[in-house]
Amino acid sequence: PYLKPTQGDGRIFCEKAPRHPQDRRKNKDQLTVMHLNAQFMFSSAWHKGKCPKYPNKPACEEWPTEEKLVAHIKDIARVISKHEPDVLNVCEISDCGALMQMLTYMDPKVADLYRPYVVKQGDGPTGQHCGLLTKVDPVDDLVYSKNKVAVPVPGSTCGGKAGGAKKGSTKNYHTRIQVNGETLHVFGVHLLAFPSNKDRCVEREAQATVISDLIGGVPKNDNVIVMGDMNDFDTDTDGVTPLSNDKSISTVLPILKGSGRSVHKNLVNLITQVTDVDHRYTASYGGEKKPKFTTIDHVLVAGAIAKATTGVQVARSYKSWGETRCSDHFPVKFSIDLAALSAKEQTNQDAAFEYEVLPHSKDLTAFKDCASIHVLPDNKPVPVPVPPNKNDDDEEPVNPGPVDPIPGGGDANKARRWPWPVWMAIGSVSVLCVLFVVGKFMRNQEARRRARDPREETHTHT
Repeated sequence: PYLKPTQGDGRIFCEKAPRHPQDRRKNKDQLTVMHLNAQFMFSSAWHKGKCPKYPNKPACEEWPTEEKLVAHIKDIARVISKHEPDVLNVCEISDCGALMQMLTYMDPKVADLYRPYVVKQGDGPTGQHCGLLTKVDPVDDLVYSKNKVAVPVPGSTCGGKAGGAKKGSTKNYHTRIQVNGETLHVFGVHLLAFPSNKDRCVEREAQATVISDLIGGVPKNDNVIVMGDMNDFDTDTDGVTPLSNDKSISTVLPILKGSGRSVHKNLVNLITQVTDVDHRYTASYGGEKKPKFTTIDHVLVAGAIAKATTGVQVARSYKSWGETRCSDHFPVKFSIDLAALSAKEQTNQDAAFEYEVLPHSKDLTAFKDCASIHVLPDNKPVPVPVPPNKNDDDEEPVNPGPVDPIPGGGDANKARRWPWPVWMAIGSVSVLCVLFVVGKFMRNQEARRRARDPREETHTHT
């Protein structure tokens, strides 16, 4: 009934949708959605000596000690607690255990509303995954696509070369959620880094084509949300920007928005609804002394949902550089007016959550240390599993809420896992016991029959 490690290295994956999905939102009139790259938020269990090397150093070197890692996980808990989205796509996590550990640092009343969902994906060099943290349970299991396409893709503008004939997306998932009778197809994506590298550009276009083909499998008029760290720029969001002068050399965003083989030809990048160009930046790089801002995280929508989105904002309220950063990316969040979605009508795009007053990108002193953006409760998580939640009278356990398999050392479920020889021995003993009982019963029945008819015994001996 509990989430158990599904990998020999201790990682936990939780892709299964519950039989009876629940909706734990407080406000049923709207759906608040957010995307965040959590910057190598690995669980403590995965962090301890199990990080892959990328390319020559441990992937979790961003947070090299247990103390710094836990502080980082708490910082991400602050960000999520501050905005409290109904649906969150989170990138650069190790597994479901990372989200479970993070939930233990949040207010239990808030954490209990969320369920984590992560399917095992294919990025071996970094060990990173994209996952879903949500108050609305999915109606389908999360699915990871291993599809690959030939490189370079038709119409490529990269000018580079890729090693190998075919490439695919190593960090992606697809699922469906239902809210107020409306179905939303949710895609979480993290594409290959370094937008200006020509060889990586070729691979990233292939990854985008794979995702575009997946989107193409969604019926034409259905609602689609594609969100993630695309590691590329979009000319529709002012590709040439005043601070970083970014300009895409690829066709990644046009492919994702429908210029490829997808039946969805007009996906809208919600970043375009952020009218102040200075507030479109979703990440930074370049170090603490002179960080440069860039727009590489995107949220693309299709269907009636494109007209029902409101209050789009890149919540750049904290430092994204230095030791006191939350992450090197900022959350992109928006709301969906569910009444407008059902009516297929245009909504008032400014009438959603109250906009946060954000600092100007040129005023670096206005950005806050991560620890100051939200106060976390003084929780003391223990490695004891939480009993599964029940769906009313349904006895089947659903994906449990916050469980802490890490702090204090060890896995809460380890005691429940016995090696296979033990199970074989138990099975063998059980079979012998059954045979003994059945044999004894048969002998007793034969003795009673002979006692009732002594002539049969005499005839037998004759």
